[in-house]
Amino acid sequence: LLEASARHGGHPEAARLSGMIEAALSGKWPDRERRLHAAAAHFERAVARNPFRASTWSLLETTYSRLGREDLARAARARGARYCPSLRGHGPP
Repeated sequence: LLEASARHGGHPEAARLSGMIEAALSGKWPDRERRLHAAAAHFERAVARNPFRASTWSLLETTYSRLGREDLARAARARGARYCPSLRGHGPP
């Protein structure tokens, strides 16, 4: 599925799906951190291509939190709030 998604690399949903797959696989050690970094990169591509999907910003925020990067998690929420009113005024999930 990850390879099929990669063939559609220019589409924001393909990047989002790839990020979700990497995040789901991150529970398996010892690849956890590498998978989370890959997920974050996919989510960054997805929000760059379609910044109006609030759930992708939330996935990015959560991924950064799982990496222990609360600074990047807060920044992702703030960036997303510029495009998605539903993210304004809320703290982390």
